[in-house]
Amino acid sequence: MNDIAQLQRAVTELTGQGQHFEVVEGRVHGVHHKLYKNAPATMRDYLRFAVQHSDKPFLVAETERYSFAQAYQMSARFASACSTSCITLPKVVSRPTLVTLIRIAPYWAMVAA
Repeated sequence: MNDIAQLQRAVTELTGQGQHFEVVEGRVHGVHHKLYKNAPATMRDYLRFAVQHSDKPFLVAETERYSFAQAYQMSARFASACSTSCITLPKVVSRPTLVTLIRIAPYWAMVAA
């Protein structure tokens, strides 16, 4: 079995019916999406989960590892910086550039958290 087939098989196993990362069809604000059935309903629920798992891995990117606690701290610092400087952010980095930078780096998950 080649690498792509192995990856597809793993994704199918992880997102299948009854699995923790089960994917279902749904609508958000009238737009059709694939959604995680067991995802936390609110950010508060997500943060409760993160606190319970603070020392466990949140993100592994090549040789770097970040725990839930580290990801939360980075997200909080980013949110704080944005709350004081978001008005000037578009003047420094255009929105398409910012989105591109976020999409190609695995660290975007810590910004979104």
